[in-house]
Amino acid sequence: MSLQNAVETPEGEFINKPITATVKFPQEKQFNGRSFYTALLEDGQFKANVSCNTDLFTPHNNKRMTFSVEGKGKGFSMKRKGDFSGKAQLGFGDNVSVSPAGAPTPGQQAANTHSQQTQAHPTAAPTRQATCQNGVEGVTVGMAINKAVDLFIASGAQQWDGGKYIKNVASDLIRIAHDLQAGNLSIPPNDESRAGDWDDGQGESPPF
Repeated sequence: MSLQNAVETPEGEFINKPITATVKFPQEKQFNGRSFYTALLEDGQFKANVSCNTDLFTPHNNKRMTFSVEGKGKGFSMKRKGDFSGKAQLGFGDNVSVSPAGAPTPGQQAANTHSQQTQAHPTAAPTRQATCQNGVEGVTVGMAINKAVDLFIASGAQQWDGGKYIKNVASDLIRIAHDLQAGNLSIPPNDESRAGDWDDGQGESPPF
């Protein structure tokens, strides 16, 4: 978020995105015996006075910095306060972090580290055995049963033992599917050079 957006945030609302601006005139002040710190944030024509109980500003005088909140407290640690003498006022909580403008914020660094670790140690893809039950995928079984039921109905058969018929047909379809997946394809009809592979001596044609 630009300083302009922070300045234009309605008074009393919290700011939940990083603010980038140049830090100027950092000071330590006292109130009721307690120290607090102030500075002027500037970005082009936009300016805002900021205060914080922690000295986020002195080490970064005249530097362009990004202020952000990650993790616990995110969205509730940078607040647009009321104007004073015509100038916007911001308040920062203790868990606001600061980093050079353009550098990854702490949250981005953590995300980048996690991404690098994931790429270095990718999660192994589940094996076929891990996703199958009894060697046959559930989706394959379901499709085979549906097709077997269609064939049973289309045959017009009036059998008491329709379950056995459906099981046998579904099993044949699954076996055919596995055979095809293994690369055992049927011989093209016009491939005479391999037609003899199917000759069983009885003049039978290829099964597919």
